[in-house]
Amino acid sequence: MKPKGKTPRILVVDDEEEFQSLVAEHLRYEKYEVSLASDGLQGLDSARKNPPDLIIADLAMPNLDGIGMLKALRTDDRFCKIPVIVLSVMVEKNDKQRAFEAGAAAFLNKPCGIEELLDAIKACLRGDRPLASPIPKPGV
Repeated sequence: MKPKGKTPRILVVDDEEEFQSLVAEHLRYEKYEVSLASDGLQGLDSARKNPPDLIIADLAMPNLDGIGMLKALRTDDRFCKIPVIVLSVMVEKNDKQRAFEAGAAAFLNKPCGIEELLDAIKACLRGDRPLASPIPKPGV
C-alpha cells in the first residue's frame, strides 16, 4: 500500500516496446511514476535499485520470464509484499495458476482495456488481493 502523499511508482516489465509505451503513457497521464524494463532480469535489477509500489509484468519474456522474476521477488523480504499484476496473452489454465502460486496479486489477459488495468492497479495499491481467483486444482 502506498504511503499518503507519495506518488506511486509502477514498474512495467514487458518485452513489447509498443505495449510498454502505451501503458506508460496511460499511467503517467494518471499521475503515476513509471519505470520500464524489457525482461525479467532488467525488472529485477530495476526493482532492486529503486523498489516500486507495484509491478506489471508479462509472462513470456526473454532472459527471465514473468514467473521467474516473480519467484525471485518473493524470495527477498524487501520485495515479497510488492503487488505484481501479471498480464499475458497466454490463457492456459496452468499459466494463470502458476502466476498465482508464484505470488501474483492479479492476472489479466492481454489485451485488456486500460480501465480494467487501472482498476486492478488501484485495488492492488489499496491492498485488495488476489483480484482474480486462482483456478481450482482438479478434485478440489
